[in-house]
Amino acid sequence: MPNQNENLSRFLRQVISGANAGKDEKIAQLQASKEETVEAARLRFYENSYSFIQETIGRYDREAAAKISECRFETKNKLLEKRRTMSDNLFREVTARVVEFTASPEYGGYIKSLFAGVAAQIPPERLSGGVCFAKAADVELCKRFAPAGVTVEAGADGIIGGFVLKNIEKKYIVDCTLICGIEREKELFLGNKELCV
Repeated sequence: MPNQNENLSRFLRQVISGANAGKDEKIAQLQASKEETVEAARLRFYENSYSFIQETIGRYDREAAAKISECRFETKNKLLEKRRTMSDNLFREVTARVVEFTASPEYGGYIKSLFAGVAAQIPPERLSGGVCFAKAADVELCKRFAPAGVTVEAGADGIIGGFVLKNIEKKYIVDCTLICGIEREKELFLGNKELCV
């Protein structure tokens, strides 16, 4: 039996020494596996953090761009509205001054030059039979300077000065009203679509 005890002791020592040798190896493997897992988790965390930061920056950039665009749109609309108001006020004042001009002595010379300009562009045979419409207060003045063969009548209430000359049969209409001139100038004035600040 002593031999058997000794064999058992030796067997036990071999098992323990094998277990100890395997234990160190297993601990080293577990330590390496743990480090790999931690490193992989750390890399995933950095990648996820980087992606989150990039998405957040992109979202903030889009929000900022949308806000800037909205501000530009609102500012441009305010500028357009201010420009429209200013031009309306300007042309109201121009219209008032034109009405004052129609009461001045120079107005007769202006009507005379308008008729001379029309006579220079339209031959007398085409003018003949035409009708000239003017404001009621200008009918006598227009009769004095109208080309031969043109009749003068009081026109619509919207005529503040000048006249409209037309002949439906000979297919012409010449609008020499001051309102038409003001509207033409207004179109030129407002024709610049770009805003200069």
